[in-house]
Amino acid sequence: MEELLELRELVVSSNLKSALSLIDELEEMSKEDKINNISLFLLLYSSPLPRIPINSPLGFNIPHSCP
Repeated sequence: MEELLELRELVVSSNLKSALSLIDELEEMSKEDKINNISLFLLLYSSPLPRIPINSPLGFNIPHSCP
């Protein structure tokens, strides 16, 4: 959010060179965020999930008979 306020100030003050430089920085940050998100997604979904026994404290306790 701070970057957008800074960008507005740069444009209003006609400092277009600095404004374009800030836009380039914002684009690079956006690309890096996307790469980080993809990397995290691949890390999370490529590793096997831990197996939890059904009747363990962390699992679901299913009654033997249902009414």
